[in-house]
Amino acid sequence: MTDATPTVSRPRPPMRLQRKLIQLAILILASMVPSLLILQLIDERGDRQGQVEVQIAKAWGPSQRIQGPVLLVPVSRSDRQPGHLAIAPRTVAANGTLAPSERRRGQFGAIVYEADLTITGVFDIPSGDLARKASETGGDALLWDEAILVMSLSKASGLRPEDGVAIAGSKTAWRSCADAALPLLTCGREALIVARVDRSNLRESERLPFTATLRVRGTEALSLTTAAPQTQVTLTSPWPDPSFLGDALPSRTEIGSKGFTATWQIDDAASAPVSVTSRGATGSVFGNGAEVGVGLIEAVSLYRMITRVAKYGLLPV
Repeated sequence: MTDATPTVSRPRPPMRLQRKLIQLAILILASMVPSLLILQLIDERGDRQGQVEVQIAKAWGPSQRIQGPVLLVPVSRSDRQPGHLAIAPRTVAANGTLAPSERRRGQFGAIVYEADLTITGVFDIPSGDLARKASETGGDALLWDEAILVMSLSKASGLRPEDGVAIAGSKTAWRSCADAALPLLTCGREALIVARVDRSNLRESERLPFTATLRVRGTEALSLTTAAPQTQVTLTSPWPDPSFLGDALPSRTEIGSKGFTATWQIDDAASAPVSVTSRGATGSVFGNGAEVGVGLIEAVSLYRMITRVAKYGLLPV
């Protein structure tokens, strides 16, 4: 009887394992190449989408930032340098309705809107003490006959002939800064719209009510800034996905599939209703009031969603 010879397992050659790892790496790289090419194409389409949005905003209207209104009273100065008093409203109540739509160029598009705004408020006409304050800065007298009401827009697109401001019951149409050709105004990059104020309404130490109406066209976002100590802003739109912007969130919101309504209530007792400016530039006359607004965004951006799907393809299964 012979003993059975034990079976000894032979070790696998290490080169076989290395070949499998190399093959696996080649397969992973081969599967990543199409995903990387797709991501590159998505980036190119995203850049083109951004270019189309800029072009549409240029033709239709940019994101609108509305400032004011402010009452400007020129100051007669001994040195003949232009100067004015800037009087902010005591109270402002703004109501706006945004009608969104889409403008397309080929397969690319942008969200635009038309906004109808009604802004009401009250100016407190200062007493003679303010005239003395103006005199201390080099002014000789306040030129009430040349007083104007001023507002600032990012671009004066969409204004209608019937838009204007009613001051103490007397309505005046808006005029552009260039058309007004007033020495105390410096027309900058932003669009200034102005309206003359009847001197008979400017009685010292009395209140001057006003109602301003305007329609503006813009792209994606709208914001308002007033220097009034008490401001209330209400914006309504059928757009279902608002993004609230600015220095304060709305105090009340209603958001649903049929749109939104948002109301801001701002009380800033520290706001100065009157400022004295010794130059003709209007950049600082609108004050540093709180900015509030809304952006009309897409809840899920198409290109963002496609990018996420393409990135999943980079994960080896």
